[in-house]
Amino acid sequence: MVCALFIVLVGLFNPAWGAELSDPILGQWKWFTNSTKVFHSDGRLTSNVGHTSTWKCLNPGEVPRKYRIFWAMGTVDTLTLDKDENRLSGKNAQGVVVSGKRLTREDPDKTPEVPAVAANLPPSQQVEPLLEPCLDAILAPLPQEPQMPRVSVEKLRATLSGEAVRAKTPSQKQICQYAIWVCDALTNGMDERAQTRAAAVSSALVPSLSNGASIVNTMPLHPGRNSGGAGEAIRKKQKDERAYADQQAQAFSSFMESSAYKAWVTKSTKLREDVMGVYTKLVQLEAAEPPVEAAK
Repeated sequence: MVCALFIVLVGLFNPAWGAELSDPILGQWKWFTNSTKVFHSDGRLTSNVGHTSTWKCLNPGEVPRKYRIFWAMGTVDTLTLDKDENRLSGKNAQGVVVSGKRLTREDPDKTPEVPAVAANLPPSQQVEPLLEPCLDAILAPLPQEPQMPRVSVEKLRATLSGEAVRAKTPSQKQICQYAIWVCDALTNGMDERAQTRAAAVSSALVPSLSNGASIVNTMPLHPGRNSGGAGEAIRKKQKDERAYADQQAQAFSSFMESSAYKAWVTKSTKLREDVMGVYTKLVQLEAAEPPVEAAK
């Protein structure tokens, strides 16, 4: 038990062992227990039943790829990716056959693409494409870990700072300043979310969304593959996952009632109001700005 706990902790603190940004294992997989697993580029392995485990590529760049999974429940699997990169198969430390079939190839951690914005557009139109992806990420349920378009916001802020320096009138400079404040409000929102989540994680307040009822018993009814001892092993793993999922569901229920969650709900509402308030003022200032021809 102590050894298994050590393995899991090592995996959690070193999640990116051998992980490559374009590793072929990335994406969603249907596991032999009927649950869905998601392999992330940072070495995390998440599941629709709630737990977060870790994975490691044992032979980067070689074919066939071999992987080791350190499950949150304490077990360890060693698997091989087939040449078509659509099936994983192998055994766990107890010798039980394990496998998975690919569902998707998308990198789940890919940063949302933000449309390129022409620098000669009014500041409000440069900011507008960032509002939805940023606010969606900031205001996503706290147990989730959406990718933040932080770099896009920082690049736009730098562009707007340059425009503010080149502004020919005080009103134009004020418009640029409000656009910069929108960027700052978005960045502050991302920071607030990250800090709140980090504080909750450190005190074990943020669980993973889970539902033990989503795990289906699939022990074969007829002799053949996965019957007998292998079938019992599958049932045992499903039972372990269900128990873990139910535990996480209880933690989530407690979290929903916690002061940390309620404080975040209040804070996130204010974050949206702050961002949209500054953006609205920006649009109003632009509307009041006389056309360039009239200003001459």
